[in-house]
Amino acid sequence: MKSELIVFILSVFVLKDLSQAQGANYPQNLQPTNQNLENKCRDYCFSGLKPISDNVDTFDELKGSIKDLQCKLAMAENQIKINDLINIKDKEISEKTEQLKCTDNLMKQKDQIIEDQREEILKKDEKINAMTAIIHNCHNQLVYAEGQIKIKEELLNFKVEEIKVKTENLKSKEDLIESINKQRTDQVKQIENKVNEINIISNQVKDLKSEILIKEQQIKTVQEEFAELVKCNQPETCPSGIYKINKHEIGPFEIPCKLDGWMVIQRRQDGSETFARHWQDYKDGFGEVGGEFFIGLQKLYQLTNAVPHELHIKLGTVEGVYRYAQYDDFKIGSEQEFYELKALGNYSGSAGDSLIRHKNKKFSTFDRKNNPSSVNCAEQNNGGWWFDGCFDSALNGKYHKNGKSESQEVLLVLLEPGLYDLVYFC
Repeated sequence: MKSELIVFILSVFVLKDLSQAQGANYPQNLQPTNQNLENKCRDYCFSGLKPISDNVDTFDELKGSIKDLQCKLAMAENQIKINDLINIKDKEISEKTEQLKCTDNLMKQKDQIIEDQREEILKKDEKINAMTAIIHNCHNQLVYAEGQIKIKEELLNFKVEEIKVKTENLKSKEDLIESINKQRTDQVKQIENKVNEINIISNQVKDLKSEILIKEQQIKTVQEEFAELVKCNQPETCPSGIYKINKHEIGPFEIPCKLDGWMVIQRRQDGSETFARHWQDYKDGFGEVGGEFFIGLQKLYQLTNAVPHELHIKLGTVEGVYRYAQYDDFKIGSEQEFYELKALGNYSGSAGDSLIRHKNKKFSTFDRKNNPSSVNCAEQNNGGWWFDGCFDSALNGKYHKNGKSESQEVLLVLLEPGLYDLVYFC
C-alpha cells in the first residue's frame, strides 16, 4: 500500500516538471487545454493525498518524484494525442487550402466567363438595338403598306362592284339569249312537230287513199258478188229460193234467200240434222240449204266484216205461235279470235234479248272448249254456240219435236217454250 502511494506521488511530481518544462513550447491555442488537464491531474492526485497528508507529515521525496513523473507521463501521452490531432487538422487545413485555391481558380474562371458573357450581352444589346431600329423601320413600312393595301382594297371593291354590275348585265343578256334560243328551239320543235304531223297526215292520206282503193275494190267485189242478190233486195223481182254467191275469199256457195230480202244463215225445222258437231263442221258449215243447215262461221266472218249486216231471229212453237228478235249490227271475229261475237247492235222484237249475255264470248264446240266456265257447255248442250257459263240462249242445241225436253226445259230457245228457230241475215 505504501509503495503504491509512493509511485502515485512520484507520478504527480514528474507530470508537474514536465508541464513546467514543456509549457513554453505549447502553442498558444493549446495552453488553456493543457493547463486544464494539469489542474485536473493535480486535483486528482492531491484529492487522494489530502487525507494522507493530514495524517502523514512527511513522505519520501522519491515517492513524490515518482508520482510527479507519472503525472507528467500522462500529460505527455495526452500531448502526443493532441499533436496527432494537430497533424490531422493541419492536413485537413492543407486540403481545405487546396480546395480554396481550386475554388479561387473556379471563381476566376467564372468571373472571366461572366465578363465574356457581359461583353456578349453588350454585343447582343447592340444587335437588339439594331434590330429594334429595323423593326421600327419595318413597322413604318408596314403602316405605309397597310395604307396602300387599304387604298387598293377600296379600288378593288369598286372594281368588284363594277364587275358585279357588268355580270348582272351579262346574265340578263344571257337570259335574254337563252330565252330567244328557247323560243327558237320551241319554234323549231313546233316546226318539226308540224312537219311530223304533215308527214303523218300525208301518210294517213296515202293510207286512206290505199284504203279507199281497197274499199272501192271491195265494194266492186261485193257488188259483183251480190249481183245475183240484187233481185233479192227487190221482192217484186226476186222470188224466194236458193242463190249462188261467189265470195272471193271463200269461193262460191249456195244460200237461201227470202222474198223480203233476208239471207237465211241457219234453219231448224224438223230435227233431221244433228247440230252436235265438231269445230271444223261449224267452221265450214253443214246440212242441206233446202232443209236444216248452218252456213258456217268462216262465211259469216267474211260477210259481216265486208259490209254491215243485221240479224233477224224468227222463233215458232209447234202450235204455230211466232216471235222474233232483231239486232241492227251483227259481226263476228276471225278464226284466230275463235269467231268471237263482237257486235250485236240495238235489239228490237218480241222474243226478248237473250243473246246480249253472249256478246264478246268465243264460239265453242264439244271438241274445242272456249267458254269461261269449268264445264264444256257445247258438250253438255249438244251443239256449238257463243257460250258463257253456260247460256241464256242456244239455238244450235238438241232439237225436240214436241218443243220440250224430257225435263220440260226448253233447250233450243230459252226465250219462249216450244219455239223453234229460223235465223235470217241481211
